[in-house]
Amino acid sequence: MKKIVIICDFYKNSGFGHLSRMRSLSKSFNSTFYDINFLFELKHKKFIQNYVKDLKCKYLSFSLKKTSKKILDYLDKNLIDIIIFDSYHIDIELEKELFKFFFVVSIDDKISKHNSHIVFNSREDLSSYKLTKPGQLWLTGKKFILMNKTQKKYHKPLILLIIGI
Repeated sequence: MKKIVIICDFYKNSGFGHLSRMRSLSKSFNSTFYDINFLFELKHKKFIQNYVKDLKCKYLSFSLKKTSKKILDYLDKNLIDIIIFDSYHIDIELEKELFKFFFVVSIDDKISKHNSHIVFNSREDLSSYKLTKPGQLWLTGKKFILMNKTQKKYHKPLILLIIGI
């Protein structure tokens, strides 16, 4: 069984977009083959738990804005295979450290630098060759929109791309 951790922005002032996208993605994985857990900052637990009763969640005292030993220890101890980030606040050094030991996927809305293996961005006007680092794949454009907004379902080829690695 592959173990996947999803880390996304969700707190009082963040809105529901990141959580909605990642909830839909998590529900598309077959639970027989994939163990999906969400990892949230402990300081937001009281707010978050009202909205995630249908998800497996863990809460740690950490910040995505800097490299966190607590995150590294948690991921290592729990033998995580894949980390999926959907956050505006990831420290590039944290991604760089995780990249060494885990398969890292980033969902990017802002055309930020990433140290992940795969980056999804739905913008059509991006030239992925300008963004890509060695060992990294940028998937850009409307064919890589993760969620069909009207159906709230993910395109199967994208899921296979993520989990097939």
